[in-house]
Amino acid sequence: MKKTLASRAIALALGLATSRAGTLAAGTLRGYVAAFNADDEELYTNAVPNAAAADFLERNVPVFACPDADIERTYYFRWWTYRKHLRKTERGWVVTEFLPDVGWAGKYNTIACPFGHHLREGRWLREASSYAVSIANRAVRAAADSTDERICTVR
Repeated sequence: MKKTLASRAIALALGLATSRAGTLAAGTLRGYVAAFNADDEELYTNAVPNAAAADFLERNVPVFACPDADIERTYYFRWWTYRKHLRKTERGWVVTEFLPDVGWAGKYNTIACPFGHHLREGRWLREASSYAVSIANRAVRAAADSTDERICTVR
C-alpha cells in the first residue's frame, strides 16, 4: 500500500504500535484463544474468523503478562472480540459495533458513536497501518463526501 502524507501523519498522531516487545509463555495465548473459540458459536464472521484468531493475535496484539490470571484472560478476551469486528470493505477497513447487521447502522454496519474508541484501540495492533490508518482515512473520506453519515460526524 502506497503511504500518503496524510496516512503518515495519521500514523504519527495515533502513535501506532510497531515493535514486538516481549513474548508470552509458549501456548498461553493459544490456550486462551482455544477456550474463547470453544465457547463461541461464531454465528457471524468478518475478516478474521475464529480459526485464524490465534495467528492474528500473535502477530498483532501487545504482549501482556499478569500474575492475576483473570485480568490477563480479560485482556486477551478483549482483543479476541475486537478482531471479530474488523471488516474489509471495498472502501477500506472498518470496525463494526455489532456482529449481526442492524438497521440503524451505516452501510458497513458502522455507527459514529464508538469510532474514536475503535480507532484508539486499533492503534495498538502491530499491523495498525493496515487497519487504523485505513479506518481513519475512510472516516475522513466519508465525512468529506457524505457517503455514509453514520461513520463520522466530523464536519
